[in-house]
Amino acid sequence: MGTGVVTDTIYQARFKHIDELRRMNAQIKVEGSSAIVQGPTQLEGG
Repeated sequence: MGTGVVTDTIYQARFKHIDELRRMNAQIKVEGSSAIVQGPTQLEGG
């Protein structure tokens, strides 16, 4: 189990797919220009 942080200060639409990943059971939170990912999490088809 761990936490990862992905930060993007160039392409603002980088995280537009996060909502779809959350629907698949991903544990992701967006704060400003960073996405905080907790896992491992088994993704499920939507």
